[in-house]
Amino acid sequence: MPSTEAESIIEVAVGVLEDATGRMLIGQRAGDRPYSGLWEFPGGKLEPGESVAEALVREYQEELGVQVHASQPLLRFVFAYPEYRVRLHVFRITGYSGKPRGLEGQAIDWVALDQLVEHDMLVACPPIITALRLPRLYAITAASVVGEDVMLRGLERQLKKGLKLVQVREKKMDFQAYEQFAAEVIGRCHDYGAQVLLNGEVDLVECLGADGLHLDGPKLGAMGQRPIADGLWLSASCHDEAELAKARALGVDFAVLSPVLSTQTHPGAKTLGWEGFCGLIKDIPMPVYALGGMSSDMTEQACEQGAQGVAIMRGLWEI
Repeated sequence: MPSTEAESIIEVAVGVLEDATGRMLIGQRAGDRPYSGLWEFPGGKLEPGESVAEALVREYQEELGVQVHASQPLLRFVFAYPEYRVRLHVFRITGYSGKPRGLEGQAIDWVALDQLVEHDMLVACPPIITALRLPRLYAITAASVVGEDVMLRGLERQLKKGLKLVQVREKKMDFQAYEQFAAEVIGRCHDYGAQVLLNGEVDLVECLGADGLHLDGPKLGAMGQRPIADGLWLSASCHDEAELAKARALGVDFAVLSPVLSTQTHPGAKTLGWEGFCGLIKDIPMPVYALGGMSSDMTEQACEQGAQGVAIMRGLWEI
């Protein structure tokens, strides 16, 4: 009798544990396990009748002697190994007690996020690392709507609050005005350690020293290959399953999916709703931000729905 899709996928709970300095705990797969010698974020497969949360608690107790008290969803996706498929339910552990020890004879190590590349990580880990590198908020400029002065004052205010990722999207500006405005945004953001993606011409990314490129729907559809180096961010605007599939095929690092809820600018437009959003991003090995009707106080709700976080265009900048 043929296996169903659910039966053919192994459900796995994965936990990302950080210490007080922000280092991540990783473990090395023991010699008797598949892909032995590679490093991974600790976790293990669910037992029959066990929830993801229960599996996470049990695995950390059995493997590391750590009691998990609180966790937050980070990413869920399906990864296909040659031998089997796994669905990884990845959580960021936000509360725990106990000192981690390799109770099953495995080596463990605390590693800074930017040093994970120095370890031979399991091939399913890159989407997790990408999600860890990204903040919960992706801000989109709206100078053409709120005015450039208001926009820049709002940007300064949000940078002081900890904003770390900004997209410069100004479709009504001509090339010269966009270039000048983008340069101003990049300068201010870099002063605060924030990163900037340009929703514009790819040549401007290197010219202005931006941190990446954002593709709108038409540019995503017309793009035949990844237009920038792997060391730079590449994100894309998506609205349906086909565009998400194109973004994945292109090697996009993360996507923005919209519209989730109704907005002031398009009050009567058809929206995805949270159910539609969840259905489209289900099992995608790529972080996806929710856009459309979002506010900063909806971040936790978005994360519970499987999003990387929220993308906000207008609400951040006006007082």
